[in-house]
Amino acid sequence: MRDWLAAELLHLLSIPSVTGAEAAILRHLEARAATFNLPATRQYLDAHRWNLLLNPRPAPELLLVTHVDTVPETIQGESCPVRREGDLIRGRGAADTKGCIAALLGLMHLAAAAGWDWTSLPVTITFTADEEKGGQGSDLLGESIAAAAAVVLEPTELAVCPVQAGSFEAEVTVPGRAAHGSVFEAGENAIMKAAALIRALEHLPWTADAHPRLGRAGCSVQWISGGSPELAIPNACQFSVFCRVLPGQDMEAAIQSFTSLCRRYNARCLVTDVSPAFELDDDHPLVRELLAACAGVLPNPRLAGMPSWTDAENLAYYGIPSVVFGPGRLAACHTARERVSLRDIEGASRVLFNLVDRKRKDPS
Repeated sequence: MRDWLAAELLHLLSIPSVTGAEAAILRHLEARAATFNLPATRQYLDAHRWNLLLNPRPAPELLLVTHVDTVPETIQGESCPVRREGDLIRGRGAADTKGCIAALLGLMHLAAAAGWDWTSLPVTITFTADEEKGGQGSDLLGESIAAAAAVVLEPTELAVCPVQAGSFEAEVTVPGRAAHGSVFEAGENAIMKAAALIRALEHLPWTADAHPRLGRAGCSVQWISGGSPELAIPNACQFSVFCRVLPGQDMEAAIQSFTSLCRRYNARCLVTDVSPAFELDDDHPLVRELLAACAGVLPNPRLAGMPSWTDAENLAYYGIPSVVFGPGRLAACHTARERVSLRDIEGASRVLFNLVDRKRKDPS
């Protein structure tokens, strides 16, 4: 089965699907689903993009979701060429999340071999658009479907993640005062002020907290810009920051402490995104069922946490209990090291087969 999965994944990776240009891969998946006799419908975000729902139902017992869009091929000057190296497939989007798409195709392959009639199953598979940018796809999906539960496929190294960190993102502008670069006493260096502000982020009181499955709360600078090659004191410095907020922490208080710190440096701060955390109890039926589906497929089924935003947050917002699960290692995504194991893709396919088979045998 792994060679079959490799061929499917390599073909997926040959189809560019950067956010905003998902139509080609969605058409491919629509055609691929037809070969497995899965009915499909499109849920349009705009004239050029849509969510693709397979075996669409208004209130499925189980919703299986992953996104089709990827980040750009080149990030920070580094690309991630597609290639196979034994059990590994490398390439932009291999883990995030075309390996997950391949796992769902593997589920369809296994279901076909078992002779399933998808139209009798209380399960809907959805491929969403726009996850890497605004999350419009899952927002529309969550608003329009009354699913009892959802598994969102993202790279978790096949751990079952019933908890996802919250976050907020902000853009900060630190002012300075220009002067000739050799007369630094006469100016105010905006870059050095920004460096001091960035160091101070590590001491915000809420960043001392930690979660057993998510690690510590904290802030990470994503980009920084300021100054020029000419000998001049920088009069401005801009940077963006991503802040992880844990379940149980007060998001408003965390943002307020961040903005108050910025004001102490006379910096302008614009919060651009806020995403709350969510957490299911370990004994929630969805968590128990997915762990049970892992048994016999994975040597050590385990629980973990998802530190990044995913489509699961939008689904949870609309009241759909959600967990995150899938092949691949998140830390390597968005880098030149992105890769996914064919063994893990096959494992994910078989776990999902077990999960859906339970719904097939006992829809209640």
